[in-house]
Amino acid sequence: TLPSWLTVTRGTAPLLVSIPHTGTDLAGLENRLVSPWLGRRDADWWIDKLYDFAEDLGATVVHTAISRTV
Repeated sequence: TLPSWLTVTRGTAPLLVSIPHTGTDLAGLENRLVSPWLGRRDADWWIDKLYDFAEDLGATVVHTAISRTV
């Protein structure tokens, strides 16, 4: 079983695309940050859109919902 913040879409090709920095979930650590807004802002907002063709190529795509701040 995968954690709720991790999505893996399995493909058929020998290709793996990792999209680790699009998440904005602070995993309950908001009160420990100086600025939760900055913690969420530090995301690669459009990378998942840029690589959304990968599934059509048969790639396995790994995507995280956790902010890189965490």
